[in-house]
Amino acid sequence: PNLLTNLGWVYHNAGFIEKFKNYLQEAIKLTGDSAGYYASLGSSENHQGNYAKAIEFLGKGHKIDTNRLDIIGKLGYSNMFLGHYREALKYYKTYVERLEASAGVDLQNMQRVGYVYWQNGYKEEAEYYFNKQLEYCNESIELGREYSRNLNAFYDLAGIYAFRGICLLYTSDAAD
Repeated sequence: PNLLTNLGWVYHNAGFIEKFKNYLQEAIKLTGDSAGYYASLGSSENHQGNYAKAIEFLGKGHKIDTNRLDIIGKLGYSNMFLGHYREALKYYKTYVERLEASAGVDLQNMQRVGYVYWQNGYKEEAEYYFNKQLEYCNESIELGREYSRNLNAFYDLAGIYAFRGICLLYTSDAAD
């Protein structure tokens, strides 16, 4: 099933969405993991910028298994991109709480968590998550982790600095 799913993602990334879905369907026949099936369909829709459709699929997966962190995190992500910041915060809070409870770490998404906190008016909490992301990015670059070798750390750093720069400009304009 993992091989079928991975092969499906290769087709997806090459633009063959229907082949992707066919391979997912074959994988679900072997695993019976319908939550995983919906999680993959939701991820596909996120990649294509279809966030409302992603939420639809992810919601189906979440109803089947409310404990899947990948689905919870993706629901936060999809809602964030639609500007549904309260809903995104609900999912991201759950996501972070469960990560911490399981001693898990997914620091590659903390800038998104911070952004959602910011959009909900929680500036201090937002800065906490932005700083966590900055630390992780800089450490990854220093240690030569895959996250920096594939340039994701640089992308995330640029996003945080750009966001902070925009906020400073906006704050400075308001003060003038």
